[in-house]
Amino acid sequence: MLLQVVQGHQDEAVEDTQGINQPDIVVGLAQNPEAAESEHVRSLLETYQVNTVIVGHTPDLGIITPRFGGSVIITDTGIAAYYGSHKDSLLVENGLKFALQDGEYIPLPVDEEGIIPYFREMLELEPENRRLAVYLENLINPPPAEEAVEAATEAVAD
Repeated sequence: MLLQVVQGHQDEAVEDTQGINQPDIVVGLAQNPEAAESEHVRSLLETYQVNTVIVGHTPDLGIITPRFGGSVIITDTGIAAYYGSHKDSLLVENGLKFALQDGEYIPLPVDEEGIIPYFREMLELEPENRRLAVYLENLINPPPAEEAVEAATEAVAD
């Protein structure tokens, strides 16, 4: 398998020789609580000497989804009709990263402070995206752990 990484101004695919790109690991980066995966992300960045890990095959919010302060970017927006036909993409140009969302170039956050403003802007472009609305609300007002699981489960059912 390959692990797609972005370093400085260039993209490169690095062969995964340590088994870190197994499907359960990729899903963990995309869906597990950040606190549970932060050490894993730090290890990935150090091991491959990169500043960003880009993963796919985990459709969730229907948008390009930065996590871990932008150190992980989830690119599977759910292009198949089954997942909502979200035709968004990631653009990396001259070391800058953008989400191409409905013809708009939205700069991806480069730190934790940029995460909430990014998701607010994406929700303005996708006001009917209930999963995104719930995700943003939970970022702004984190519920107790039991309520977070319940809210996520309800958003999936919608």
